[in-house]
Amino acid sequence: MTIHRISIDDFISSDYELIAIHSGLEDYRVAFFINQALGTQLSKCKEEIEINTGQIPSYFSHYLFEDCRQDIIWNLASNKTFFSTDNTAPSPLFKELNPAFFTPIYLLPELKKVDFILKIENTDHTFDIDSVIEKLNALKSITTAYELQQNTIKSKNNLIF
Repeated sequence: MTIHRISIDDFISSDYELIAIHSGLEDYRVAFFINQALGTQLSKCKEEIEINTGQIPSYFSHYLFEDCRQDIIWNLASNKTFFSTDNTAPSPLFKELNPAFFTPIYLLPELKKVDFILKIENTDHTFDIDSVIEKLNALKSITTAYELQQNTIKSKNNLIF
């Protein structure tokens, strides 16, 4: 009798592209400017991306656009969120006033300087990611944008959303 082993890598497809975005703006403003530059219609999802780090679940903002004409799914996710280390801390809305109360959590911990991740799913060899990056870098609201190599990311499981 032969034993067949199934690896998780058998189910992970690499038909997506990742773009790192650096910007000091809020997530809704970044989504707005991306929509203007790329002709997308990113809109905020009701369900945020939930990642369990230890006992504490962390939630990251998530914007989605499903392009039915080209069969491409665009996802914009925040790479950073905060949780309170003190029960008496004020609302996260005021995290800039006293950052000692809040600890940052990252969607991709190995990319702590990245503010947003743009994940473009169902891409093929005809998809021009360089053109997308060029348009993003032309925006004054985005400091820089560049392609991420999937094989260099350790926490790929966090990108399953």
